Amino acid sequence: MEKQKPSKNSILVWRIRATLILFGTAFILGALFVFFPIISSIIAALIIIAYILAITIYCPKLYKHTNFYLVGNNLIIEQGFFVRRKCMLSPERIQYIITLSGPIQRHLGVCSLSFMTAGSTQTLQNITPEDALKIKTALDLSKKEVRSERKKS
Repeated sequence: MEKQKPSKNSILVWRIRATLILFGTAFILGALFVFFPIISSIIAALIIIAYILAITIYCPKLYKHTNFYLVGNNLIIEQGFFVRRKCMLSPERIQYIITLSGPIQRHLGVCSLSFMTAGSTQTLQNITPEDALKIKTALDLSKKEVRSERKKS
């Protein structure tokens, strides 16, 4: 499998999440404005600047630096803009795989895959359900091959 990117809708998912966080923060700042109007106004201005930077620069850059692909039996996940992380998951380490999709993801036709291992959980966010099924199938077949090889030994 060649390098693949998450769904194009992942940028929209991240922007919607940032907007929801902005609304929650605005609500809290509105309540604090009664007691600390100057400080609340300064914090609100900084948050609006951070929000604009997040939706215009960070979300597209994060999309650009998120890839996943299969090499042999292993799934490689590359994520991150500021801190780049490359994770290699082998089928024998994966205990189970969970497919997740929240209301925003379902509306936009994407889902996330969480890979549970003995020591950690790795998540591949905002991929199409078709890609999720391909990955799950490929890793399941790889796991069966590893088991059959162990039985032969």
